[in-house]
Amino acid sequence: MLTQQILDSINPRPTHNEGPWIISGTFVGLLDEQVREFAYKKITGSNSNVVVLGNFSSSGDSMANVVFARNESLFMIDCNRMFKEMTPKWGKGGGKSNFVTGVIRKEKLDEFIATIVGNLVTK
Repeated sequence: MLTQQILDSINPRPTHNEGPWIISGTFVGLLDEQVREFAYKKITGSNSNVVVLGNFSSSGDSMANVVFARNESLFMIDCNRMFKEMTPKWGKGGGKSNFVTGVIRKEKLDEFIATIVGNLVTK
């Protein structure tokens, strides 16, 4: 299980253009609150950070909790719109244009994260 210290040491990676810096990944065993707090800390710590994370309470879960968030300055990225466009059949959730939480079917999580990251790289 990840400790808070290890989680806090995760840093964003830059996109190939001058777009946002991205933190993405999948975890098992974290508390949902811990993931949300991590995302909030990372997006408020830098004007160019975007966070896309999935978390399973246990490895046997059929649904993953997700957080998709961005710094307020990245107004051209609407997390809520992108989430709802991608997940109408295999997920649910919502939030604000800069911070979304939800659940996604386990088998779609990698596709969700890869698509979001791919879309951000081209922005």
